[in-house]
Amino acid sequence: MDQLEQEYQISLYETLVELNHSPKSDVLLVQNSLTSKIYIKKILKNYNLDVYRKLQHIKNRHLPKIEEIFECEDCLIVIEEFINGRTLQEYMNEPLDESFAIKCGIRLCEVLEVLHNQKPPIIHRDIKPSNVMISADGVLKLIDFDVSRVYQNNRQLDTHILGTKGYASPEQFGFEQTDARSDIYSIGVLLNVLTTGDMYQKNRSKIGRIIDKCTKLSPNDRYQNVHELKSDLSKLIHRPIELKESLIRQQVNLYLSCLDFLNILPNKEPKNLVLKEIRQIPGYRRGNLLFVIIATLWYLFLIFGGTQGTSIITWIENVSLVICLISMTLLNSNYKQLQQRLPGIKDNLLTGLMVYNFIIFMIWGLLNDFLKR
Repeated sequence: MDQLEQEYQISLYETLVELNHSPKSDVLLVQNSLTSKIYIKKILKNYNLDVYRKLQHIKNRHLPKIEEIFECEDCLIVIEEFINGRTLQEYMNEPLDESFAIKCGIRLCEVLEVLHNQKPPIIHRDIKPSNVMISADGVLKLIDFDVSRVYQNNRQLDTHILGTKGYASPEQFGFEQTDARSDIYSIGVLLNVLTTGDMYQKNRSKIGRIIDKCTKLSPNDRYQNVHELKSDLSKLIHRPIELKESLIRQQVNLYLSCLDFLNILPNKEPKNLVLKEIRQIPGYRRGNLLFVIIATLWYLFLIFGGTQGTSIITWIENVSLVICLISMTLLNSNYKQLQQRLPGIKDNLLTGLMVYNFIIFMIWGLLNDFLKR
């Protein structure tokens, strides 16, 4: 692209508003006069052209799309996708759930895995809340590659000391060359800030061990790649689900074992005639463990609680009450199609049941009155 053509292409992006100005860069919201699309225009004084050239060819939903790059005499102009959303810095103004922070860490690992696997690897070097966005449709975006660099195998130290204090790894201050483990350090600090609200407060929850390993002073003591970090973070998300599923399976197996023991599994034929008759008893027919327990307690109450008495008269009264209650139970639960066999119920079920329950109750009342005379 010759000079005149480049100037024309740059002129197509009309400035709408200045978003940020610093000695190192200017960030503008612009609109393409031909397409009317909105973009971000960055004018960079300090830059790594190789990084932006590589980014321009990487298609990843967690990275802003680089539309065009223009190298000028004293700066680099980058036209990139405009992301409608909020930075994690803005999210920190409200309470954050730890699972949200963990999911952000996992997404960062996924996008960094793409960058670190480039030949040679791209190191971001400035991962912090203001450089991570959540778009309006809920997609995490890693932005601002202004201090990023391409890893070089034959270099021991970085040429420029760049990064954000607190989030930058020790090697970014001239101790060693930065590599993938430097970004891992920054992720650890970011996770700590998101979960505790403070850069230096120790996280004592389930993610604390992971943060500690990310932020070790020596790169050799940290996670050696983001795949390892992502694996440990994913366990924190999936472990409760797996544990819950395991408990549910245990409860289901216990339930089925109890039903099998009682021989009342749904759609399962009883093993003998006695058990077949038991399965006809109200409370045992559906194979529902809760109903079985309630019915069993009810029958035990009737048998043992209703047959107690200090005298023969009291004993007979209690037994008559048990017979009355059992009769009502069998009638109202339609034991062996009893309701269809009694006259008057078939035509009007509710009225018929009320009449027969009243008759049973009256018989018990008359018998009880007779015994008291």
